[in-house]
Amino acid sequence: VTSDVVIDDDTLQAYAILAAEVEELEAKIDQAAAEEDYDTATELEEKAESLRSKINSLGHSPEQMAQALKDRDAALSENKVLGENILSKYASLKAQVEQLEADIETAVEADNFEDAAELEE
Repeated sequence: VTSDVVIDDDTLQAYAILAAEVEELEAKIDQAAAEEDYDTATELEEKAESLRSKINSLGHSPEQMAQALKDRDAALSENKVLGENILSKYASLKAQVEQLEADIETAVEADNFEDAAELEE
């Protein structure tokens, strides 16, 4: 599922950073609560709520931004695969050209100009 919402990279980057910080705080809140350190858990929850508020102020819902981030990452991954395929084809073609050049050189050295001309084509 892709999103029709367009979100610029700076906003997505800000969302990713803030969301990671919220996730980290939530883990610390769980740990503080497990240790019955409710004062720390409350302080951490206030910080997390402040970060969630910043996320909400970015102009898109957290769900839209999470989807846009997934879409961007998928596109980057697809581009990487396409780039690798292009590089692989380039390397293969380059090797073929180098082999043809070597064959032409060998034919010329052997005074076999007919084969050299044929390979040149």
